[in-house]
Amino acid sequence: MSKKENRVNIIIKNNDALYLLCSFLKNESGLEIFNIASNNKYEIETHLKQDSKSMTLTTISEKSKLVKGKNKYISYHISGQVNYNGYNEPSMKFEKLANITKENCFFILSFSKLTTNKPLNDDFINNHSAQQNFIYDITTIDSLYVNFKFIVAPKNQFINYLSFIYDDIFSFSIIADINQELAKTLACGNNTSINFMIPKGEPKTDVNLNKVMLEYKRAVHKQDKFFIYKYDNEIFEMVFDEMRCRPKLKIEFKNQRYKAKIVNDNDSQISLKFCVYDKHGNKVVDDLGIKSIILDAEIYEEGHVLEDGWI
Repeated sequence: MSKKENRVNIIIKNNDALYLLCSFLKNESGLEIFNIASNNKYEIETHLKQDSKSMTLTTISEKSKLVKGKNKYISYHISGQVNYNGYNEPSMKFEKLANITKENCFFILSFSKLTTNKPLNDDFINNHSAQQNFIYDITTIDSLYVNFKFIVAPKNQFINYLSFIYDDIFSFSIIADINQELAKTLACGNNTSINFMIPKGEPKTDVNLNKVMLEYKRAVHKQDKFFIYKYDNEIFEMVFDEMRCRPKLKIEFKNQRYKAKIVNDNDSQISLKFCVYDKHGNKVVDDLGIKSIILDAEIYEEGHVLEDGWI
């Protein structure tokens, strides 16, 4: 699925005008938030410290800086690391997506009803399906500023809000907050400001990506050993304990004319994606009829030729 097909657009409605607040998507690595509403020459970045229990926000520092470039996005990795790409900000550590136990507010957008941002035109709406566009009407909110909190939380934490549940283990929610004290803290004229959360504790970046990816896959599929599942309509994924290299694979099928082929070979040490073909070259999408599977993580010399049946 392409980025365009998979993305969700959050649109703000104020009276008859529509504005793009942001777009986001969920992929294998986590969440990615892009097209973030801020087309002003200067952005105000307010650093806030969050009380882990009360969600109280305290200003740590504030600065205004010149906007440079357009390649800006914020990502929440499955490891819990949040990267503020293009904002010249350090990565921060929140909860891992496989084990979300509380509200993780990782940034706030303060949207002004007096925004000078350019409204969306009909072409934008028409070029995206209804399933991709979510409209947040702030017309009747009696506040000049509406602060949108971006929160990763347990899956049923915000069932009455704009919330998206992923893999049945966590939710991503965008919640409007008209707290007047917060609005004063984030006041930014007619601009839309980006405000970063500072989590409790020190930033951490030293993570074993294979370990956290394996933990996430097992949490999603409620498995703790070797397993195979249907990745999409035509592709299967095999998940196993971390190996020292991408293992060689040999699958024996009940139908001896079936053959497996590795797809998306990215030297993974914890999983392999593969397709199965019948004697006519058609993809087999159900009832694989697997008799045996062998994984070989031996490290061979360069130029080693695999025996028949190994991929």
